[in-house]
Amino acid sequence: MIPLVRSVISIPAGMTKMNVTLFTTLTLIGTLIWNFLLVYIGVLLGNSWTKIFYYMEIYSSIVYLSLGAGILLLLVVWIRNKMLKQ
Repeated sequence: MIPLVRSVISIPAGMTKMNVTLFTTLTLIGTLIWNFLLVYIGVLLGNSWTKIFYYMEIYSSIVYLSLGAGILLLLVVWIRNKMLKQ
């Protein structure tokens, strides 16, 4: 899930003409923190990662469905507004 969000966050940053150096710096810091946490959690979990993987699949499915529903809703609202303006 997270790689999807990290990829998409570049779009609004570009649309708002965010400073590239600032965006790159903040992305680097966020990535380092996120990767450190993942490695640390992996060390703590040890061999029980398969149990966590099961729950992460459920979580990912819920998040993907929510994102898809949100995008679909935005698209419907956008089309509806566009049709009402004509």
